[in-house]
Parts: sequence; C-alpha cells; structure tokens
Amino acid sequence: MKEYDRRRLAVLCGQPDEEYQKQFIEGFEKQAFDADCDVCVFAMYQKFQETKVREIGESTIFDLVNESLFDGIIVLGDSIQTPGVLDFIDTKLHDNAKCPVLFVDSDSKYFKSIKLNHYDAIVKLMEHLIDDHKYKDIAFITGKQWHPHSRQRLSAYIDTMKKYDLPIKENRVFYGDFWYNSGFDIANDFINNNWELPEAFACANDYMAIGLAEAFTSHGIKVPEDIAIVGYDSVEQGRTSPSPITSIPLPVNQFGIYAASTILNIIDGNPVPGFTPEYDFFHGGSCGCHCESCVPKVMLRDKWRTDLFARSFYSVDNRLVEDMYAKEDLTSALEVVESYLDYLGEFDSFHLCLNQAWGEGGVEYKRVDYTDKMYEIMTCLNGGKDNEISFYKPFMREDILPCLHEHCDTPRAFLFTPVHFDSACFGFAALSYGDRVAGMDVSYMFWLRYIMLGIEALRRQTVFVNTKHTMDEIRFTDPLTGLNNYDGLVENTMKLTSLQFEGPVITILAVDIVGLGSINEASGRKNGDKIIKDFSRIVRNCCASGSICGRLGNDEFVIIRNEEEHADEYIDKTIKALSQSLGVYNERNGTHIEFTSGYSTERVRTSDDIERLINEAVSEKNGNKMNERRNHPVAGTTEDETVMLHRVKDLLDNNKFEYHFQPIVDTKDGSIFAYEALMRPVCDYEITPLEVIEYATKLGRLEEIETYTFLNILSIVKEDMKRFEGKKVFINSLPGITVNENDRIVISNLLTALSDTVVIELTERSELDDETLNKLKEEYSRLGIQSAVDDYGTGYSNVVNLLRYMPDYVKIDRMLLSGIEENPQKQHFVKDIVKFAHENNFKVLSEGVETSSELETCILLGTDYIQGFYTARPSKEVITELPAPIREEIYRYSFKAHSDRKAAE
Repeated sequence: MKEYDRRRLAVLCGQPDEEYQKQFIEGFEKQAFDADCDVCVFAMYQKFQETKVREIGESTIFDLVNESLFDGIIVLGDSIQTPGVLDFIDTKLHDNAKCPVLFVDSDSKYFKSIKLNHYDAIVKLMEHLIDDHKYKDIAFITGKQWHPHSRQRLSAYIDTMKKYDLPIKENRVFYGDFWYNSGFDIANDFINNNWELPEAFACANDYMAIGLAEAFTSHGIKVPEDIAIVGYDSVEQGRTSPSPITSIPLPVNQFGIYAASTILNIIDGNPVPGFTPEYDFFHGGSCGCHCESCVPKVMLRDKWRTDLFARSFYSVDNRLVEDMYAKEDLTSALEVVESYLDYLGEFDSFHLCLNQAWGEGGVEYKRVDYTDKMYEIMTCLNGGKDNEISFYKPFMREDILPCLHEHCDTPRAFLFTPVHFDSACFGFAALSYGDRVAGMDVSYMFWLRYIMLGIEALRRQTVFVNTKHTMDEIRFTDPLTGLNNYDGLVENTMKLTSLQFEGPVITILAVDIVGLGSINEASGRKNGDKIIKDFSRIVRNCCASGSICGRLGNDEFVIIRNEEEHADEYIDKTIKALSQSLGVYNERNGTHIEFTSGYSTERVRTSDDIERLINEAVSEKNGNKMNERRNHPVAGTTEDETVMLHRVKDLLDNNKFEYHFQPIVDTKDGSIFAYEALMRPVCDYEITPLEVIEYATKLGRLEEIETYTFLNILSIVKEDMKRFEGKKVFINSLPGITVNENDRIVISNLLTALSDTVVIELTERSELDDETLNKLKEEYSRLGIQSAVDDYGTGYSNVVNLLRYMPDYVKIDRMLLSGIEENPQKQHFVKDIVKFAHENNFKVLSEGVETSSELETCILLGTDYIQGFYTARPSKEVITELPAPIREEIYRYSFKAHSDRKAAE
C-alpha cells in the first residue's frame, strides 16, 4: 500500500520520444509538479514492434506497474498499438486499480476517456484554402480507415466542403497511414495513371504532406505553383521543408496540462471542465502563402561546448557497445556503462534494476517477466557524480524502485523502460530529471539499446562458456560410468605434462571384465551394464589419490598415475585391492566376476606418447587374457561340449577359417550387385558357423571371431580387387563386440581403403542399446561405410527399431519368404516393408529365396535384390555372372512387375 506523503501519478505510453507523447508528458509533468505530485512514466520504446518477440519484451514494462502505489493513472492509449496490450492494460487496471484511471485518445471498456479534438483544426485549414486562396477542387488524405483520428479529420473535410457547397468527388479522398510513404504513393498513382490533379491537397498530418510534395516535385510538378498542399500537426520536418508546410501545430502540451488537471480533479472530487485548445496557425509556403510564420534566425548554442568537444552520445568517441562486448562479467560491463554516463547529458538519477538471477551472479534468458525479488544493480545520483554498482541491494518488485519511497523536498518524474532482448526480460531502467520538466530524449533510447545489447552479449558469452563446459564434460566423460572416456584420459593426463619440464613418468594399468559378452548373452545387456557400473565404482575406490580413472570401451578400464619410483609396487597394490573388492562383491551378489590386467610405464611428453602407452597397457592385458583363455577351458560342461570347446579353441588359436561368397542379385536385370562373405571352418569334423559363435561365446573369445572375420575377408578382397571391382561385399558383424586397439586400427585402415566396396551387416536380432548403436553409426559414417540390417522379420522387428538403425539395406529373413506366393499375410507384410524402405531411401534384399515362385513374388512386391540358393549358392570361387536362364527369368519377372505398376498408375 502507498504510504508516501506526496501524491504520485502514473503515465503509461509507447514511444515517449515521439513528438506527440513528448509534448504531452512535458505538459503533464508541468501541471503535476505545480500540484506537488510525483510522476512515473512507464513506456515501451515503440508504439508497435516489428516482431512478436519484441512485442513481448517491450510490453513487460506494464507488468511492473503496481497500481496500489498511485493516486491516479493515465493511459496514452493511441501510443500503445502493440496487438492485445491495450486490452491487457485495461483489464489489469480494472482488476487492480483502486485509484482513478483516465484513458487519453482511446476508448476504455471500464474507464473515462478524453480525446484531443482534431476536427476544428482541419476545418480552419480547409477554410484557409477556400477563403484565402479560393481553391474549390481539394483532395484529402486521411490516416488509416479504422483509426478514430482519421475518421474525425475526414469528417472535418467533408463538412467543410459541404458548408461551401463544393463537390466531394470519390477520387478526391484517400487513406494513408500517417507516414511519408502514403503521400508519396498517392502522388505516384496520379502521375502513373494520368489522373487529373486537384487544385490543392489537404493532408491529415505533415509527414504525408511531405511525402506527397516529394513525389510531385520529382515529376516536375511544383509546390505550390502547380498544386497547393497543407498539412496538420506542424512538425519540425514540415516547417523546415523547401517550401514550408502550412499547418496547425497540435495543442499537445496544453492537452497534457489538461489531462493532469482532469485526473487531479477526479481524485479530489471536483468537476472536470472541458478542453478548449488555442491553435497557432503556421503560414508556410506550400499553400501559396508567403511563409509569414517563418522567421529566419541563426540557431545559437546555449553552451560553448560542441558535440565533438564534449562527450556526447553522437560523438565519434562513443564506443559503448564495443567496450561492453569486451567484458566478461556484469560488474566490468557496468563499469563501462558508468564511464559513459556523461553521454546522457544533464540528468538527476539513473537506476538499472535486474531480475533475481542477474543480481545473484547468474544469467537468465527465457524469463518473459519480472521476478518478485529484484536487484538495483546500478545507482547513479546527482547527475552521475555519485555512482554505485552493487549486488547487495535487493528489493521487492511490488515496490517498483526503492527511492520512490524516500522523502524528497521537491516533486520528481521517473521514466521506466524495459531492459530486454527480444522476448527475454532482464529487468528495467529508470531515469529521472528531478523536478525539471523533460520528455525522453531519443539519444537516451539508443543509449539504453546499447546497454541491452551489451547485457545480451554477456549472457550469450556466459551461455557459450557454460555450454562449452557441458560439452567438454560430455566429450570427456563416459555416460554409463561417469569415468573419463578415452579423450578424457588423454586430456587429463596431458595436464600432468605441464607440471614437469621433462614430462612425467606415467604408469598405466589396464583391466577388463572377463566374459562380459557371456554375461550379456545369459542375463541381458541391462544386467551387463549394471556389472560395468558396479565394476567402475570398484575401480574408482581402489585408485590411490591423484589417479586418473577411465573406461575405454565395453569392458575395458584404465588407471593412470604419475608414479616413477615405485611403479611395480603401485601396480601390485592396486591389483590386490581390485581382487579383494571384487571378491567381496561376488560374495555379496552371488556372482563370479573376474578381471584380467596389463600395465606399462614410460615418461611422456605428448598426447601421442600417452595414446601409445595406453595401447601398450591394453595390448599386454589382451595378451594375458588370451593366455588365460587358452589354458583354462570353460568349467561345468558336458563331455560333448568339452570336445566342441576344444575344437573351437583350436579353430580360434590357429585362425582356421575360410570364406565363401554368395551372389546378391539385382532384380532389374539379374546382374550380380554384391556378395555376402560367409564363414566356413577349415576342419575334418562337422561344425556350423553358428556353433563356432556359440562356443566362442562360452570361451569369451567372440572378439576374435569379429577380428578374424574382418581381417580375413578384407584381405581377400584387397588381394583380388579386379574380381570385386564394381561390386559390394556384405560382411557379418557382431555388434557390441570390441576388438583390441591394434587390430581395430588395422581394420579401420582396411575399411577406409575399401569403403566403396564394404557393407557391414548387423543382425536385427541383436538388441543394441542406443548408445552402442549411435557409436557404430558414427564410426561407419566416419569411414564412409554402408550398413545393412540382417534377419529383418524376426527378433525385435518393428518399424521403430528399423528407424533406429536407418541402414542402407534391409535384408528380409527367409522365414518371411518361405511359401510367400501362397500367403497373402506375408505378401502384405513384405509389401509394407518395401514401401517403408523406399520412402526412407534404403534398399530391400530378399534373403533365402529357394524357388521360382518365391523369386517371382519377391520381384512383384518390389524388392531390389535377391539372395538365395535358387539364384546362386555360396562358393569359394567368386562367380561373376549368373546362368543365362536365371537372368532371363529375373528379367521377365521384372518386366511384369514394371508393367503392373504402370497399369496401376
């Protein structure tokens, strides 16, 4: 509630530097000061804004108004043209204001309104044209058709023409928008359409009159010799035109005085008199007069200083924006603002108040209103002689500004404007000239805009720094365990190199979980991920202080320490701690988790040294792991299983694998598009590829299957490039299986060299998590490798899953194709797959086609490629062409499919 001893009035408006609002506010302040009242002006910078976001940002200033602090409120409605804002103000004041409210130049649903009479002035201008200059054919340009001022001024024209019995022609009345371009466009219409010119034009304001005169004179039509022009409102630009515009100044200052008297009379319960303005006729030269009102005079400065001599906003020394941009914190930026205070000229006080986050050391961007708690960050008193930048001056938003409630011997006026960027509300600014009557200067508006840009630049810089920090955390952190990832390990280890001139001696211990693949296979990946996270906590807890822990990949971890003199002792101690902690974990959880390890020690100076040392530790660990597997077959197996384990162990120990290639055929013409490379064990006993994978999983040696598959096949292709030229080679991969670093580098190099040839198949039965899948896709993209989803139609088949993979090829499983020619449901499903795939730019391959009927049906359903025993069996020798009868059959079915599609269209 208001407790201050002096009455306080509020003015709500837009664009307070515009001539109308400026003169009104000056008249209002003069009358208010004479009545010992304070004035608070709450203003948007513009009447209306170009974008929605600025509409939000500027109009927030009206949210700041606390109606309970005022004895009366004035709303300059016509100056607030932002859509919806005036209705918002009207409703807000109706709901909250207990004091009298007066609307000026606009209607209100709830409150009394007063409007400046523009009718009489237009009548006087028309009478001047008719009586003094004897013009009869007079055209009129008014404002927008819906605007009440436009309608009132047009009525004055019509009534005056009728009074003198002059005809009002339809082609003599025009609607504009009170701006230069309206008059300019109307004059051009006359010229371009060769319309008959009137004797004179009366315009609803000077700006339109200036635009009209500019266009006419550019076509050689002289003002006033060929056509007379008068305006209305007598702005400076009109008075100083080449032929000064005859006009009548708006009595706005008088109207401001009247508005203040009216609201005070309402407050005091006194009657409200009417408003009878005094008009000053400005006789220029545009109507045919002789510029009687134009008195030539030399404009003398009231001070010896010039803008170049004094620091002025418009001086060449104004570097406010650049200097603010160069600062990295709010305090430094505000110190820059303080150094530019003299650019404001003479003022009494300036206050910068920001939302809570800014006052408490943060930034805030998305807020579109004011916080309940605000901070007066900057206070400049006595014309900028006593200044303070402080983050310890909070106040409640409902108080608007703390100094409003302090005693002052004389009345004061404050101008409140928003501090924002687009829709983002930072706070507000308040400027006071004390008890000196003054409107808002346009230079202050630009000065504030510079400050707002500086704050926004600071916010963006802070957001960038925070985002970079977050991105660095993402970049250097393993999301599953929270430990360093590979980049994080290298980055943090590199920091140690700056501490010693010769570079530190680094000891790296690499460990991994034995048989994680088997755990995932047996109990699911979620359980495997839990074990990885639990193991990461054990690793972290067993590290000595100052160690750097990280996760390299699926089941691999490293511990890095600056340890020069006692490296072996440190390694033994750490491994012992890991073993003990893992033993406790196994006993508590009923698990049998084990780990293998390897380490390396060396002085490092560069990131390359660190990466090489990590690879050495991992290689030693992998060697130890391989030896363990070779020497310890899986326990708890049957006699037959043990035989199979030894057989698969022998295959793996000696890389006893060869590869057969099955053609993948183009359904358009029967040509060979690609080959799928299929693993075949080289042995005297019968064992299928699936059995090899099954027992390799039990042995914990799946990564060797993955390694051999890629190294063997890629070597075959590389050695016989001519045979595979122009063809693709599909290679089956085991997703989620990580090969050791050295092999990975060799494989990556081969894949890069053969990127135009290789397509990697991922089985759709593999339930890959998003993180693993995204890493695979990123790696394939980096290498330029295409991918295919295998076995589609089984396992986890669904459209969502296919969208996760977004492959280049989808291979429909044999299960869906068997007997498809007699099964409408299968045909419908395959047709949907083809349609979906083609809409998403990947190809469809029908796999396991074994009959002519299956071949025909698949082609008719639109599949792009065929693979199966019917077209060609896998063979060690790579065939380059199908038999002619098969090619002809494919071509025949393809032609039929094409004809059917054309007929359907």
